[in-house]
Amino acid sequence: MFVVMEDLVEKLKLLRYEEELLRKNNLKPPSRHYFALPTNPGEQFYMFCTLAAWLINKAGHPFEQPQEYDDPNATISNILSELRSFEEETDNEENFIDLNVLKAQTYRLDMNESAKQEDILESTTDAAEWSLEVERVLPQLKVTIRTDNKDWRIHVDQMHQHKSGIESALKETKVTEELEKVKQEMEEKGSSMTDGAPLVKIKQSLTKLKQETIQMDIRIGVVEHTLLQSKLKEKSNMTRDMHATVLPESTIGSY
Repeated sequence: MFVVMEDLVEKLKLLRYEEELLRKNNLKPPSRHYFALPTNPGEQFYMFCTLAAWLINKAGHPFEQPQEYDDPNATISNILSELRSFEEETDNEENFIDLNVLKAQTYRLDMNESAKQEDILESTTDAAEWSLEVERVLPQLKVTIRTDNKDWRIHVDQMHQHKSGIESALKETKVTEELEKVKQEMEEKGSSMTDGAPLVKIKQSLTKLKQETIQMDIRIGVVEHTLLQSKLKEKSNMTRDMHATVLPESTIGSY
């Protein structure tokens, strides 16, 4: 299995998958034994589907690049369907990769980068055998991708959910406060309409006002009486003084 994996990596390098696939999709280059050991089934499955889709497009068949959250069963089914179409086109003939052409292309592209000669590996893999092998290992590729709590997208979704919950709670609280305020105002108005305490206070105030008015009238009467007595007394004194002045004069005249 390790030898097969190393052979696969070398063939992918000849196809320049690092420049055409990994860099364009911002993928990390797999190790030479990436598929030989089960380390992260979800990540390995996604890498396998990505490589398969790229190879199918490389062979001239348009195939949509799978996404990370696509249904695994549907993705594998689409890949197998494309492989079967290869079988129909080749009429069960062996499908070889022209490594001489690949070598020439690789040499022209890497001539300015490196002068090191690369070993050319010829693929002897039959398309039919490859399809059978894929169907054989298909049950083992059915994996359940577990949710990673450290994924930032999950935290973002949780933040949006919490935000919606907080906004909903704030709206409900605001409505509740307004209802309580209206209820309190209605209760106060109802209490003021049914409460007899204000009427009692008004009656008491009127009674007190009447009493004060009576007392004021009495005081006014006393003051008026005092003034009248003072005026009468003053008038009496003036009359007496006048009589006292007139009597001596009349007495002198008689003598």
